[in-house]
Amino acid sequence: PRSTLFPYTTLFRSAELIGRAQSLIPLLRANAGLAERLGHLPDENMRAIEEAGLLRMLMPVKRGGYGTGAATAAAAMTHIASGCPSTAWVLQIYSGIGRMAESLPERALAEAYAERPNARFAGTFAAPGAVCAAVDGGCRIRGRGRWPFNSGCHHADWDLLRVSVEEHDGSISDAFCLIPLSELTIADDWQVMGAAGTGSNSVECGELFIPEHRVSRRVGDAFAALQ
Repeated sequence: PRSTLFPYTTLFRSAELIGRAQSLIPLLRANAGLAERLGHLPDENMRAIEEAGLLRMLMPVKRGGYGTGAATAAAAMTHIASGCPSTAWVLQIYSGIGRMAESLPERALAEAYAERPNARFAGTFAAPGAVCAAVDGGCRIRGRGRWPFNSGCHHADWDLLRVSVEEHDGSISDAFCLIPLSELTIADDWQVMGAAGTGSNSVECGELFIPEHRVSRRVGDAFAALQ
């Protein structure tokens, strides 16, 4: 019966994911020095993480995620961290921000995952990095935007960034917007003595237009996804 088989299937998948993470330790340790010199993760690290299926551990199930339990994810992350702490940091950033992105309209998420099934979401959310004006069809950043400590931005496809929106009626809304990394500039400002491999540079842009379907004013829902 399904109820009898399901626990064994779950255990097998958990053991397999943990084993895959453990198998990457030698590669990650060998590349740790390179990550520090580059100031971001080596491409080889990201390929290895993706090919091992680890990007899907905490991805929402409806987007193709595995529905991995917290204990399994923690064990896998511990193995990754023992090889390269910066790689583990970026992996958990992608996982967490991907869940926060679920507060966006479905159209934006369908767009993101259609372009890459293993979509990588970086982001910052401590404070708004730009003021946007509500315009027809979306929002436009006033002047420029800048968001510091954007871990994993070098290999991300999308950035979930916090902004303030000046609405048509004059009120101010707190919001998140989803912007392709291709529309942002990565600043050369991550010069640190430790964790250089996290690639936590600032990202910047000018007066960028953001379509309405990539804007979410459900800030509380986005934070709740991290609990």
